[in-house]
This record gives sequence, C-alpha cells and structure tokens, in this order.
Amino acid sequence: MATKDQLVNLGETLIRQGGADAVSFRDLAASLGIKSASVHYHFPTKDAFLASVVISYLQRLMAALGLADDPTETPRDRLSRLTDYFVAMGTDGQGACPLAALAATRVRLGPLATSAIDQATGALLDWLDQALVGRLRADLTLGSLQGALLLTALRDDPGIIEAAEADLLSRL
Repeated sequence: MATKDQLVNLGETLIRQGGADAVSFRDLAASLGIKSASVHYHFPTKDAFLASVVISYLQRLMAALGLADDPTETPRDRLSRLTDYFVAMGTDGQGACPLAALAATRVRLGPLATSAIDQATGALLDWLDQALVGRLRADLTLGSLQGALLLTALRDDPGIIEAAEADLLSRL
C-alpha cells in the first residue's frame, strides 16, 4: 500500500478514536517509520490531511452503499446496508464515525476539512433521501445512527448500535 494511503488509513483510525486532536504529523510519521517531512510531502497541512481522510471515508462508504435508487431493492434493503456499515464500525472497537468525531471540533477545523465534512454529510443525506423514498427522514436516521455509534463507543456496548439498527429497520 502506498505511503499516502497508509497515512490516510491510520489518520482515520486516530480520528475515530480521538477526533482531529488525536492526529499529529509527528505521530503519523513515527507510526509508519517515516520522517515527518514525508507526511508533509503528501499533505502540506493538517487541514488538507483531514480533508483527505474524510473524502477517502466518503468514497469507501458510498461504494459500500451502492445505488440509492436500485429498482431491484426495497428501501429496507438499502437502509440495512447503511445500518450494517454502522454496526460494523460500532463493533470493531475503533470508536466513532470519522464525520461525528470531527464534528465535535468542527469550529476549530480549517476550510478544507470543513468543506469535506459538509460534502460527505450532504452526500450521505442525499443518498438516504433517495434510498428511503420519503419513508423516514434522512437527517433523523443519520442522527440516530451517529448518536448510537457514539454511545456504543462511550459505553463500550455494541448492543446500542445493534438496537438502533433494529429500531430503524422496524420502521420500514
């Protein structure tokens, strides 16, 4: 795996566990056994790095979710894919969704990271709007999953995110 990709993957793990404040170029470099200058080569600023992590997460998430309007699927099938993704995050012991973890310090983030968070959140809400065909509100559905994921991490109890999944699916 290329160094840039390794940095982004490690950055996502650190963000999920401790937000933007958990990320330093020095720590990233030390973890990969490279010089801090190598991190700066790929990402001139922490703002650019955080934006890259968010965009990488969004691309992976959207690929996992697939089409929001696949005519061979029901809204329940689509929502199940999203909730399964969140349950997997909640049970892997790595913490919160990177979007939620970064939201806590959003006011202190730079314009690239904030724009990437807005883009990712907007894309996810748009996907939910299409996927659910008006059966559930996209913002409340995402909020329920994000909140359950945070509580799962805080309480170290995967049952919380699993219960949120069951609750949301029961509403369709």
